[in-house]
Amino acid sequence: MNLRDQMNLRTGQIPPQSASNKTKSRAFPVLDLGFEPSSQRRRPSGMLAMAALLLVAAGAQAQSVFATWQNVGSTAAAQNVTVIAQAAGTVKTVEVLSNGVTGAAIATPEFAKGTGTLSCESATLTVGGACQESVTFTPSYPGLRAGAVVLLDGNGNVLGTAYLSGVGQGGLDVLVPGNQIEIAGEFQKVGSTQNDILAIAAYLQQPAGVALDGAGNLYLADSAHNQIRMICFSATSATIKGATCPGAGMIIAIAGTGSAGYSGDNDPASSANVTLNAPGGLSLDGAGNLYVADTANNAIRKITAATGVITTVAGNGTLGFGGDGAAATSAQLDTPWGVTVDPAGNIYIADTTTSASAGWTP
Repeated sequence: MNLRDQMNLRTGQIPPQSASNKTKSRAFPVLDLGFEPSSQRRRPSGMLAMAALLLVAAGAQAQSVFATWQNVGSTAAAQNVTVIAQAAGTVKTVEVLSNGVTGAAIATPEFAKGTGTLSCESATLTVGGACQESVTFTPSYPGLRAGAVVLLDGNGNVLGTAYLSGVGQGGLDVLVPGNQIEIAGEFQKVGSTQNDILAIAAYLQQPAGVALDGAGNLYLADSAHNQIRMICFSATSATIKGATCPGAGMIIAIAGTGSAGYSGDNDPASSANVTLNAPGGLSLDGAGNLYVADTANNAIRKITAATGVITTVAGNGTLGFGGDGAAATSAQLDTPWGVTVDPAGNIYIADTTTSASAGWTP
């Protein structure tokens, strides 16, 4: 993470969905992924490029924007947010999330239920059906803020998601020179993965990406350990279903057993049959869903916060370049190292060794 990223995370200028991308450094050993050098591969001519995969869910996932910049601490007038169902069912719970965190877990949530239309409550929806939820916006920090309205059925399955965004305006903090503080790992020590201990005592091996959620939890892509790990903000701060925090500053496993592989889709991310292969970049959307650049598997995977389930959202696991105009899950990727999500839920991928931009709409 560069200095600007660190400053943004400290001052709230950017939402938690912005993430560091994995970069190579000659000063440290580079993980051998078993690929031939890119200079020896046959690929389209040109320089490396960012591939943008605009992943719009079936039925056109909705977005609602509070267009007028809002002073920090003041509340915008309520908007009726349209939520389009991606699955059929009866709504049991309507969650209005601020950077992936429910209003009940925040003293002053940035996005909250308003007093306008509330037709999503107990609604029975078919795929493509819509309902509306009244939402207000009260920014806690300046800059772009992100959230979501998520509809859940009685079993906790996601029926529909509408992404929220707004901009807070106000004074910005300025960082002054200070001390560098280690928050995870022991300097120049590598070893086997041990979780449920203090993060500063844990062994990391080639950490490649980080992402910070709205509850203060820090996610790490522990690349050479083939695992996604999380440093807990508190004993009650976990936002992904199935994750349990032993206490503040403790590190836990979110996905991956430590063995390299590509398995476990549609199962809980924490289950023993979920494997990753040299994960790189990480990113969070406004609903708290975590996206993982599963680099050596040539895939982008998603851990849905409400269910804890891991799925593949882009890439078919085959290294290559192809799939423009088709579903993202049928596309070929080539060593994707970075991923980020915009406030509308579109996913952008650094498809490292390809040399063209591409977009897919499943």
